[in-house]
Amino acid sequence: MPTSLAPSVSVSSLSAKPAELPASGSVSRWQVFALLYLAYGVSMALRTLPAIASTEICNDPRLGISLGTWGRIIGTGTLGGLVGKFLWGWLADVLGGRVTLTLGLLLAAAGAVGFSLAGDGLQIRAAVFVIMLAQAAGWPAMTKLVSAWALPGQAGRIWGVLSTSSRVGVLAATFGIGSLVSAYGWRLPALATAAVAVPLAVVYALLIRSRPADGARLVEPQGSTEPLTLALKRFVCSPRCWLICGGLMGMAVLWDVLLLMPLFLKGSLGLSASVASRVASAFPFGSLISVLIGGWVFDLLGRRRMALVLPALLMTAAGCLAAFAALPDLGLATNTAALVASALLFVFGVCLSPCYYIPASVFSAEFGGSRAGLLVSLLDAAGFGATAAFYWQATRLAETHGWSILLLLLSGVGLVAACLLGCFLRGEAARAT
Repeated sequence: MPTSLAPSVSVSSLSAKPAELPASGSVSRWQVFALLYLAYGVSMALRTLPAIASTEICNDPRLGISLGTWGRIIGTGTLGGLVGKFLWGWLADVLGGRVTLTLGLLLAAAGAVGFSLAGDGLQIRAAVFVIMLAQAAGWPAMTKLVSAWALPGQAGRIWGVLSTSSRVGVLAATFGIGSLVSAYGWRLPALATAAVAVPLAVVYALLIRSRPADGARLVEPQGSTEPLTLALKRFVCSPRCWLICGGLMGMAVLWDVLLLMPLFLKGSLGLSASVASRVASAFPFGSLISVLIGGWVFDLLGRRRMALVLPALLMTAAGCLAAFAALPDLGLATNTAALVASALLFVFGVCLSPCYYIPASVFSAEFGGSRAGLLVSLLDAAGFGATAAFYWQATRLAETHGWSILLLLLSGVGLVAACLLGCFLRGEAARAT
């Protein structure tokens, strides 16, 4: 979401709760979920590494990387994520969640090592491509494992907690890796992150099983024998898929604004690289809070009310970007500008995250059936494709017309996404009724 989707499965959409398993089985399930939490969090930290190092890389005269060049590097990395969505979504069905996520972590660590050793823009671009491609393994793998291990009565809260792992990983990277970048430059932190990912991948591979010992799937998907070609035809012919896909593409573009935010804060508000990194952490912190409670709130309010609440939240997020566009013209002192930017990013994260995570995830679990992992990967891939296309030219637009124009354009994207999301949710609420 990245970025990768973090489903919050509606309990009502699942089968009836089976008999409780023995206590030892329960312990095994929570061990699986704990390791999933750590593994996905580390994968998100690896994905965030290029964004944290961006200011140092652009300021390194030996590399000669301009803002426009860095935007194209981001676009190439996002393209890697897009390729990864197709690759890992298929491999997760073939190899299972345990092997898929292990391979993804090891490949992302290799990309981080290449990132630290890169000597020019081309090598950095290749390393970022590999990191983004590898990190895309996380969500399809997690979908397979949670579907196998989660009890239906626990599915909503499990997804609510597991989805925070991405935000915790981003926060840990922002503070931890950001501090290392400020102290030691951008190369050593990449090696340090890889040094954490490799042993974790080994532990994960040794301790995780793809399903409970009895082989039973505790959350049984619908249409378990549906052929791949028929599933793809069903997705393509569904207007519901196209509505949520369009909304998700717009939200994905908004989500990856975090990749450019440190550069905006430094270039337009005059913040130092370390202060800009700390201010940018307000976004994942707000997102962490909202996704932690998002699944519970979704079930509490019901679909009819959420069809009003979520589009309103997305419009608020678009308003935060419009406020950012006006911020440089206010002439605020540096400390005041940092506080205002932190507040705006916090609200932006709180408002965007439930819109980005919950609707597509619930829809994928219900409509995808046995191909829910494939559907969620395809929707996420559409978001990655939109982000790659947008940010390929975004920094050039910022260079030629200024950051305010870019931020206003992003605000407009958010409003269009809110309209598409509202149409989708109203249809889903009527269908559920």
